[in-house]
Amino acid sequence: MTREPDQAQAPTNRCSRLTAVGPAAIAILRITGPGVAELAAQHLRSPAGRPIRLPESGEIRRCALLDDSGAPIDDILVSRDAVGFRLHLHGSPAVVEQVERMLVAAGFVEAAVHAAELWDVRDAVEADTLAALPAVRTTAGARWLLQNGERLRTLLHNLIARPDSPDAADRIAAICADGAAILRRFTHPRRIAMIGAPNAGKSTLINALGDSPVSIVSDRPGTTRDFVEFGAEYDGLPLVLVDTAGLRTTADPLERAGIEHTQRVVAECDVAVLVIDASLGDSAATSARALVVGRGDLPLVVAANKCDLPGAAVLAARWVDSRPLGPHVPVIPVSASNATGLPALLAAALSSGGWSGPPASPCAVSERDAACLAGLRAAPSPVAIHAAAMDWLAPRQTHL
Repeated sequence: MTREPDQAQAPTNRCSRLTAVGPAAIAILRITGPGVAELAAQHLRSPAGRPIRLPESGEIRRCALLDDSGAPIDDILVSRDAVGFRLHLHGSPAVVEQVERMLVAAGFVEAAVHAAELWDVRDAVEADTLAALPAVRTTAGARWLLQNGERLRTLLHNLIARPDSPDAADRIAAICADGAAILRRFTHPRRIAMIGAPNAGKSTLINALGDSPVSIVSDRPGTTRDFVEFGAEYDGLPLVLVDTAGLRTTADPLERAGIEHTQRVVAECDVAVLVIDASLGDSAATSARALVVGRGDLPLVVAANKCDLPGAAVLAARWVDSRPLGPHVPVIPVSASNATGLPALLAAALSSGGWSGPPASPCAVSERDAACLAGLRAAPSPVAIHAAAMDWLAPRQTHL
């Protein structure tokens, strides 16, 4: 359902799909407007075949949904919310599309629904919070977003109650203006590329990080000829880990094409982890320098791998202090085969990419929040502070 009615000439009767497109166990359509009663009289019947009484708030009615000829379309539930009535259908796309066509033929116009309008919201801060929630990819991110909304609402209510408080200016200054960037970390996964020479253990490391055999592992150099990626999570942040072809000079045209593709893929990542086989000695670090030439400003972390092998752990520990690839390139000892050192590696990668965790202070996460924060900070008096805080919380007009 993609059509949005013209707000200047908005028809009264509307239908909106509240659930995602595609096969599912159930699908929910919301219908609003004065035409709902007539629709119910014509198309809804009780299990005994009689016309139904539309439910009040908190009630649910089971009924048969009929087409224009009186033939049954689906056995459904009907409920009521703060805006209109909800038709709870079986989730077959064919059923949903048939019902949508019937509603349009009955004079209902398909209308998009704002995510926050799925719930009864107290104010604009809660509306913006709930609107952003579906895009958050982790439980920790959702928890932060909801808690941030509550912290912001509490602060604004305190300013409304005591705009002349001695700490009002400090409270306003404490609101983080970069909340949209913080929220983006929870909605857009950080892409971390594993790069390095063949047989350094990149694929084994990827499999250990994902706790799943997503990449083929072999002693034969050049096994990985294309990139492999999968989703992961660390410290509440969504990640995409990318396994790449081993970087080396080769005459094999297929492997060479894979390496060239790897270089393009890595350029689009947020952080690169250079995997070095620490069992090969200092020569591995020396040769690794050539692999990072021309990487530009892409943050880099070294994974000193195979630290379970004799001598490798001692060498990796020395690299931790000497940082052979530069003072700003941390070295993390790991063993992909034993899955040791992996949390420290991901923490270092995220830190190198600029992530230090969300602040405890409330954040402005939407464009509207940012505009309201600017108005609040510019308020010259307690009266203006009171008005700006009230404006921030003011409910927005719905579009249903």
